[in-house]
Amino acid sequence: MGGLLSRNSSKLSTADERHLARKCNTVATAYSKCHKANPNEPRACNNLQTSLVMCYAADLCKEASEAHQKCYMSVINTGYYQGRRACELEVDGLKKCLSKCK
Repeated sequence: MGGLLSRNSSKLSTADERHLARKCNTVATAYSKCHKANPNEPRACNNLQTSLVMCYAADLCKEASEAHQKCYMSVINTGYYQGRRACELEVDGLKKCLSKCK
């Protein structure tokens, strides 16, 4: 699953893994291709990685996903969220939550 989750996750059922694989397949494929096309430019695929994290987290990390969505919508609508112009802290929260799903 894009390297973000273990294929043998003890917290996910096989059906849940299949659901996430189908749901996030397009973004996962795009991220994988981007990563292969830009082996010396790891930052080139940051937006795709964030999209992939958001896709997985929407199902697996509801609270962190809601916090990210709130930040994201505020940045889109006003340009800021709590004085920041980006949601890196919330994305880090999503990644941390997903790492616990391994």
